[in-house]
Amino acid sequence: VVKKWNRYFPLKQAVSLARFINRNRIDIIHVHHSYDLLLCGLAKSFSKRKVKLVHTRQMEIPFSKHDPYHRWLYHRLDLMLVITQKLKDDSTRFVPIPSERIKLQYYGIEQSTGIKDCDALEKWDGSLKVGIVSRIDYSKGQLQVVKAARILKDRGTPIAVFLYGYPMPGDYLDEVRQTISHDGLEDTVHIMGFHDNPRAVMGCFDVVIQPSKGETFGLVLIEAMREGTAVIGTNAGGIPEIIDHGKNGYLFDFENIEQLAEILQHVYEHPDERKKIALAGKEKADREFDEKAHFASLEDHFRAISNGSR
Repeated sequence: VVKKWNRYFPLKQAVSLARFINRNRIDIIHVHHSYDLLLCGLAKSFSKRKVKLVHTRQMEIPFSKHDPYHRWLYHRLDLMLVITQKLKDDSTRFVPIPSERIKLQYYGIEQSTGIKDCDALEKWDGSLKVGIVSRIDYSKGQLQVVKAARILKDRGTPIAVFLYGYPMPGDYLDEVRQTISHDGLEDTVHIMGFHDNPRAVMGCFDVVIQPSKGETFGLVLIEAMREGTAVIGTNAGGIPEIIDHGKNGYLFDFENIEQLAEILQHVYEHPDERKKIALAGKEKADREFDEKAHFASLEDHFRAISNGSR
């Protein structure tokens, strides 16, 4: 409907969108990117229909939005869906919208297909196989795991770490490689590159780590849990809402490499506990982060605002 528009002053495009809404009898506009809110807010104002505006907030809110512009903008929202309780709490404080219009809506993903691509990892059977699946960037914490692997290697604990993902611009990948080389970890830490079906390898690991410095949610953890793999994550952002430490996964502080090393050592020395943790994680992910349940809840939210309630 709107192919190109100026995100700072989309007046003409908003009129076109309002005409499309009227012509096609649109009832709800669902906005994912916050930079689309102005366009859709204006279109709602111009439309002859009482169209409802829903915004799913997926990123952290870095500052208060109680200035006149954001007050006008967020006043047009009928519903704001947020993906973590922490984000809901932040939204209640920072966003000029009544708290009853802010609803928690966790992500949902598909159940496991059972497909596994473990051939590349078979050489390391007997070692603690650790996977990291994310873009290779400082904020994602791969280097923290490399340093923890060094501690375990020095202890004589067999460990194999596999880094899957594409590198972000910058020198971080080079720093990771230099650390691997400097610490003699060439046979311990393996940079695997991009995988077009990462969930197929997640089920091959003994544990999947999301060592992020900050993470709004932690989708990788959900994917690994639904594949039946034990998980470790940082005590940051929305990750503690996914992992109940010691029950369905483990948490550590981003800067505390020794803490991560101790968790990995514990996971290696207690395989039966690891399996119980993995099973509990899968049960939680299947129950609370299922794709079908997610869309059913989303439909309920849409029906509620369509019927005039929130």
